[in-house]
Amino acid sequence: MAFDLDLDKIDNGRVMEQYRYAALKVLANCLDPAVSFKGKRSITVKISVEPDEQRNSISVESNVNYKLCSPIPAVTKMMLSKDIQTGRIHVSEYGSCIPGQSSLDDYGKDKNGDLIIPDDSNSELIDFRNAGKGGN
Repeated sequence: MAFDLDLDKIDNGRVMEQYRYAALKVLANCLDPAVSFKGKRSITVKISVEPDEQRNSISVESNVNYKLCSPIPAVTKMMLSKDIQTGRIHVSEYGSCIPGQSSLDDYGKDKNGDLIIPDDSNSELIDFRNAGKGGN
């Protein structure tokens, strides 16, 4: 028995367009480094056919669904403190917004990609290794 009901022809190609969209989403999810490589992704194409009473025409309903893997949970460490005078609670992520802490992102880079570290020879730093030995 032969028939000519091709997925790329149903609803002027809409089913195949939905399938390609789902496939693109599934494949992009496989490549996403923020998503675990484990776990199956899936695409489901469902086609329902319902004939009329005379059986000379059919109603065709199509639906394309896809299932992706969830992103990997973001985990970080945060510093928690409380201002004794005001009672205000402070929360800040390590590596950002901690007073006195510097980051390599604070420094620029030269044309070779090396860090540009400012000259601090005029700073008032104290060398504690020589403290008490007559050094600065």
